[in-house]
Amino acid sequence: MLPDAAGAQQALIWAQEGSKAVAQTLEGMSTLQEKVTALTVQILLLNEQMNLIGNSSSLVSELAGQTNMLTLNAAVEAVRAGDQGKGFAVVAGEIRKLATQSKQSAQKINALIQDIQITINSKIKLTDNSARTVFFTQPCFAIQPASVNLSG
Repeated sequence: MLPDAAGAQQALIWAQEGSKAVAQTLEGMSTLQEKVTALTVQILLLNEQMNLIGNSSSLVSELAGQTNMLTLNAAVEAVRAGDQGKGFAVVAGEIRKLATQSKQSAQKINALIQDIQITINSKIKLTDNSARTVFFTQPCFAIQPASVNLSG
């Protein structure tokens, strides 16, 4: 084989290998895009579930506030009842403590939910940016096999 022919043969082999590598890269990018899309869907579902938990926690906080008001009313009625209402006043006081603890716990849960939602939103942006990068990069690689084949 002539030196020029050997060089051309080697260039053809490299072009074919390059074409295979680009095809594998495209396939990998397609798989990556599918996984990023699936991840985005899961993150959005998680965000919806966090909203539901937040709604439940807010309801607990509201109920605790209402319970606290009822215990204050019960304490007033216990005072009006005199000695016979003392036991009831103690029970109302304990219920008020529980209501206060419930409200504080619900507030802590809401704060955690807000922190988690901030993290979720940043992950949504990150996966969205990753998906866009893959989407806009794929056409660049798709052009390569055609140009390699044209040169062969």
